[in-house]
Amino acid sequence: MTGEVYPKTAVRYLRTACHDNGESRAITAQRHACQRRADELGLEVVREYVDYGSGLKADRPGLIKLLADLKAAPPNYVICFDHACLAQDVNLLARICWTIRTSGARLELAGLPHQEPGALSETALGQVGERQVASFAALEVMLCDPAEDDANQAEA
Repeated sequence: MTGEVYPKTAVRYLRTACHDNGESRAITAQRHACQRRADELGLEVVREYVDYGSGLKADRPGLIKLLADLKAAPPNYVICFDHACLAQDVNLLARICWTIRTSGARLELAGLPHQEPGALSETALGQVGERQVASFAALEVMLCDPAEDDANQAEA
């Protein structure tokens, strides 16, 4: 061991429904917000994935590439502006979040206050419909720290 300290890594995922001939202002704004969050957390952004199109569909090239890359070499964090950038359907969002979590990476939402692992922001819950609140609560349970789960089961 050389004693070198390596920075934690992150990847950015950016998406907008609108595609114009140049770089979308939405994509530029998301990129800046995600970079600010990476800087706040001392993360080195090593890759960026960008999609133009609906958040209701899973067959987006950038998302497909991101999820495939997570299997090969996961970063410490996946940063996107908010949950709607990943998916606008709660079931699709749950699948994406589960894939990120099980890869060993952590999802960070740059448009919301930073949360410690396992905390589900009330702000995030306020941004979804009442029917989705229960789904997000279930998602939080699914995404909790596996070590915590083992400790809780040992206590029972």
